Amino acid sequence: MLRATFMRVSLISMYKAYEQLAFLYDHYMVDAPYDQWESYLNQIISKYGNDGKKLLDLGCGTGTLTIQLIKGGYDVVGVDLSEEMLSIASNKAE
Repeated sequence: MLRATFMRVSLISMYKAYEQLAFLYDHYMVDAPYDQWESYLNQIISKYGNDGKKLLDLGCGTGTLTIQLIKGGYDVVGVDLSEEMLSIASNKAE
């Protein structure tokens, strides 16, 4: 006999929960391998090319990787669903 649990989650409640995560995000991501992610991205770009060095960071969160990529010479636009995340990212970039 199969047992399954189904949940109905509204997008609004998911969005509100994500907004509240913004202030804790960097704390939880302190050990994230941003350097490794940047290195991997550089390998992919070397292999497949990106002459303009323009990147779109979808789901940029609080902008840590976005800022790191900008410092590495890329022209990056960070996009996120959360205005709170983007606010923190903007403050970090100043």
